[in-house]
Amino acid sequence: MVFWKREDRNRCPEPVEGPTPKPLPCPLCGGEARTRMDGISQSPYSKTEYWDCRCEQCGHGFREPFSMFNNNFAYNERTAIELWNRNVESERKVISSPLEECPQCHCLPKVMKNNKSGEAFLRCPKCGHYSSGKDPIKTKSIWNTWCQRCLENRTKAEQQAEQLKRIIGGGKE
Repeated sequence: MVFWKREDRNRCPEPVEGPTPKPLPCPLCGGEARTRMDGISQSPYSKTEYWDCRCEQCGHGFREPFSMFNNNFAYNERTAIELWNRNVESERKVISSPLEECPQCHCLPKVMKNNKSGEAFLRCPKCGHYSSGKDPIKTKSIWNTWCQRCLENRTKAEQQAEQLKRIIGGGKE
């Protein structure tokens, strides 16, 4: 038997029982999210559908167009909704967290707009450090992560300096 004619190779995944979950509202505008088929991959022996879920009002959702290299796709409507709901929950956490002040200057960043691409980004008015992402939630997440890492590094450096002072000071006694 030729390997591509085996029946188990062309078998679709078993459907999950139970009602399809309802997509959560968009974390940006509160609009209703809908699923849609984003692409189809066909070969002589199989057909694969790729689904995503996005807000109907503002378009928030998966930003990249369909690509085999994009990990944000689902093979059915249920998985697309589950992925959307997981992303909405994590985005709500980012939105509800406060915007960190710059660890170098101790001032809040300003929201600015890139004139060429139209994307918003955060920029510190004193030191000029900036953070940009594909959407406002990603931009804020990148900024806050950078600030937290800087503070962790500063704390670690201060602890190491104290330890060196004890070692050096202990050797002179």
